[in-house]
Amino acid sequence: MKFKRYLPPFVMWFIFETIAVTLWIASDNIFYLFNFSYIGTDIAIGLILYAQKKKYARNVAQFGVGLYMLVYLGFLCRESMQIEGFFKSRTKAKSCGGALLLEIFSTMLPELS
Repeated sequence: MKFKRYLPPFVMWFIFETIAVTLWIASDNIFYLFNFSYIGTDIAIGLILYAQKKKYARNVAQFGVGLYMLVYLGFLCRESMQIEGFFKSRTKAKSCGGALLLEIFSTMLPELS
């Protein structure tokens, strides 16, 4: 049945949307709604492509999340994606970090498996 093939992407998207709405209502901050909705939708699209046996499915999901982190969180919001900044300081760091760039550029590498 085709519906069973698309059940995991829908469940993943629904989990992210539930978290988004819950945090948005609890904190009265619309950032959570946008953040979790975008990431959940992007992951669901990657899972749909994977269910269709597209070889670039993982790359689409990684590139979408990485691009969101770089452009929106990194450049526009000046958010620190470095885990060290989270533990060491309460102020936001100015740089995005190498892990973010690795997330984006790893999508351009060929599949190893």
